[in-house]
Amino acid sequence: MSAAFVRNVSRPGRYGDGRGGYGLSLLVRKQVNGRVSKTWSQRVRINGKVTSIGLGKDPRGGTPTFAEAAEKVIEVYAKGWKDSGRTASKWRSQFQRYVYPHLGKKRVDQITSADVLAAPVPIWHTDAWPATKLASEFLVLTATRSGEVRNATWAKIDWETATWEIPAERTKTSRPHRVPFCPRALEILDEALDFADATGLVFPSINGKTLSSGTIGKLLKESGITAVAHGFRTSFRTWAAECTNIPREVAELALGHVNKDRVEAAYQRSDLFDKRCELMNQWGEYLSGT
Repeated sequence: MSAAFVRNVSRPGRYGDGRGGYGLSLLVRKQVNGRVSKTWSQRVRINGKVTSIGLGKDPRGGTPTFAEAAEKVIEVYAKGWKDSGRTASKWRSQFQRYVYPHLGKKRVDQITSADVLAAPVPIWHTDAWPATKLASEFLVLTATRSGEVRNATWAKIDWETATWEIPAERTKTSRPHRVPFCPRALEILDEALDFADATGLVFPSINGKTLSSGTIGKLLKESGITAVAHGFRTSFRTWAAECTNIPREVAELALGHVNKDRVEAAYQRSDLFDKRCELMNQWGEYLSGT
């Protein structure tokens, strides 16, 4: 069957595409007033019994709500998602957060296109994509560069040591940089798991790609924050100098800077990781007001 055939057929009868149609057929009937009615139905086998059902109807217990139907679909497709259940968890989390409050209790046959369009409106007008917000906070807490955060991958996150290894090709100095996490940074990563997908990115865009270079800056501007993403590194360095007793070289290493003094660098081979852990914890406490 083609779209043109379905639109123009008027002869009463049941029309289908044979086995390739998986039991789906179009039923054309003549009404008392002389008009023609057209309805879709599908012939399926339920508990060993062959049954024809109308689209959107469930003969086993009435028409399901959107939440019930969505959970069933996730359950069916989850068997083919080979990521230890993260994709299923992601879908459920997003539905529960943004869709179920609006459509969850509605029967699927009562949902209109207006209902579907209304569900994401609050997000479009009052909020950025959640992964963008998490990336922005993560950037501040780790005192790293925008590009490093936007391209961060789960493969470089070590949960056991609570560290992030930024590969050399992603750093400005072309050297690998190890970043320790404060407690809040770990919480952000835990929340970001809801958005984990096949890209492997920690903070993927809504389209499943790397966040664009202007995304975080746009969020800051729309939130009324008169700052640029890189400015938080400056704030971190100023805070470390004025509000802590941490040696200068520790703060510089925390920012991934290279010691330009060749003699000093030759003798200082350590990355002072333990001291940097202490510094980042203090930074996290400072930001949270504790």
